[in-house]
Amino acid sequence: MRQRCYNKNHPKYPDWGGRGITVCATWKNNKYCFVVWALLNGFQLGLTLDRINVNGNYSPKNCRWIAQEEQLRNQRKNVYLTHNGMTLTAAEWARKYGKNRGEVARQIRQGMSFEEIFNTERRYDQ
Repeated sequence: MRQRCYNKNHPKYPDWGGRGITVCATWKNNKYCFVVWALLNGFQLGLTLDRINVNGNYSPKNCRWIAQEEQLRNQRKNVYLTHNGMTLTAAEWARKYGKNRGEVARQIRQGMSFEEIFNTERRYDQ
């Protein structure tokens, strides 16, 4: 977290520090405050630290512990499609229908409908 926000040589710096993402002063200046917060707020092995607002800073009010699968769903680069009231990422729809996720994302960006992308007919019982 600190490296991505403050180390300009870190490969992920452009996506965090380069966008102005910072770590709150309490966590930045005292790693034990972060550890205490983590232990009191759901930290478990296998979970990852997630910023609720992807454009917000690392702070107690904007962070939570979630599974890696959910973390991947919260990335800025994701493309979403809603069908029958269900919104999933292109990757999730692609996995569900056995298609290439990059191709599905491209088709969504082109404005193709769910039916066109997945070769389904619009049915009223879906």
